[in-house]
Amino acid sequence: MKIPDLTNLIISDVVNISREESVAIELNEFENGNSAINLMKNAGKQIANELLKSNYASYLFLIGGGNNGGDGIVAAGIISENSLVNVFVLKEIKASAAETVFKELETSELSILLEAEITSKNLKEACETADVIVDAIFGVGLKSKIRDPISSYLQILADYNQKIVSIDLPSGFDCNTGEWYGPKIIPSSVITMHATKMGFSKLDPNTEVIVVDIGIAKESSYFVGPGHIKSFWKKRHNDSHKGNNGRIMIVGGSDGFTGAPVLSGMACLRAGVDTLRIAVPSVIRDIVASYAEDFIILKVDGDKITSKGFKRYRDLAIKRHDVMAIGMGISNHPEVTKFVREIIPIVKDRLTVLLDADAIRAFHNNLEILQGSDVIITPHRAELRTMLDEAIPDEFDELVGFLEVKAAQMQITILLKGPIDIITNGHRTLLNKTGHPGMTVGGTGDVLAGLVAAVNCFVDDKLFATAIAAYVMGKAGELAAKKYGNGLLASDVVKEIPKVLLEFDL
Repeated sequence: MKIPDLTNLIISDVVNISREESVAIELNEFENGNSAINLMKNAGKQIANELLKSNYASYLFLIGGGNNGGDGIVAAGIISENSLVNVFVLKEIKASAAETVFKELETSELSILLEAEITSKNLKEACETADVIVDAIFGVGLKSKIRDPISSYLQILADYNQKIVSIDLPSGFDCNTGEWYGPKIIPSSVITMHATKMGFSKLDPNTEVIVVDIGIAKESSYFVGPGHIKSFWKKRHNDSHKGNNGRIMIVGGSDGFTGAPVLSGMACLRAGVDTLRIAVPSVIRDIVASYAEDFIILKVDGDKITSKGFKRYRDLAIKRHDVMAIGMGISNHPEVTKFVREIIPIVKDRLTVLLDADAIRAFHNNLEILQGSDVIITPHRAELRTMLDEAIPDEFDELVGFLEVKAAQMQITILLKGPIDIITNGHRTLLNKTGHPGMTVGGTGDVLAGLVAAVNCFVDDKLFATAIAAYVMGKAGELAAKKYGNGLLASDVVKEIPKVLLEFDL
């Protein structure tokens, strides 16, 4: 499938983004060839344009040490060409791009006070005389309590709320939660970069929010990329112990499909999961166990997975696991279908649940069981068509809209596999373009299901975890294709997963 033209693609808006997504989008933009300095200069220009609309005579810029401060520095330089501008640098500038633009600003004839020269007295005097105070102290990265002297400075600012314009978000305000890490200021307006932030629902209702375009390509926002891994994937602690890094139960397999749960299980382990249990019918227990000594095998009585046979493992699944993945090679026998339908209401509120293959088809004419379940499904088109019992659009833009509606209605996350994967929860949609045509070989869907289960142990947000898994899967497939071309096997893809992840400091 040709990569869609995002210019006219109807897709859910990028709004109310988290700290992690904001960072991910920026990192993706860097991967796509843009630079931090270029984005900073674009941001500063847009900030200046917005501020100049009000025809202020004098400005006070309060600058922090990060990229948020860098945006303010650029804006101050532009505005100083025609207006009176004072700059107070409240913290040592450490961000590389901000250092660069600050050196340019220092060559001007602006009034600049550095950290050591600033006192509560001269800050208060500057606030009193300025027509507008531009708050460029802290950005989206702040997530800890603000200490003095900055805390004291913010307390002074609180007396001048109607004069304050904050850059990206008010300083001291948590991007994700809307909580405050210091004295609360209520700016008259916030000029925010690229998209509104998750915590903005907690802003004072009188604060105007202005979103400015700083030149980030749509591809950086809509296609999952390396930035998402770097920003969302939780790093492993040196003092962690077994179980801290993911506990997964896979439920699948049947007499005709012994390899499916094995491929899923190996994908989980190669992604770095600590504990893996695979529940399979007793008739294939020894076969599955023979694939690898790394598996913990749970033997379900009988020749298929049934509610009766699985009953003794339910408490174990709920109490000792983070994710349950159901369906890989499980078969479509009526007793198996009955088991899948009955297990979802029991486990859905206790752990993350992923459905694949025949576990998806099991909900044909029974979609009400999935309603509000918050499960993840990983279908291809035929499986989705069977589950929904309706035609699936062929045109890509129609398909995206269709999936968004279905995911929102059922309150689930959908990963529709294809030349371009579509991942949506109905409120936010991501696309993935990694992969190789040789990945149509049987078993790759089982590998993907295992990866999705694994990444959901390391990434808290189900949508982004699922999208990241699709990205890693595609990259692993690309590496396998370099060796085997269209002759690659699903097991070859599993072997490449660690190589993809080794590129990141996880």
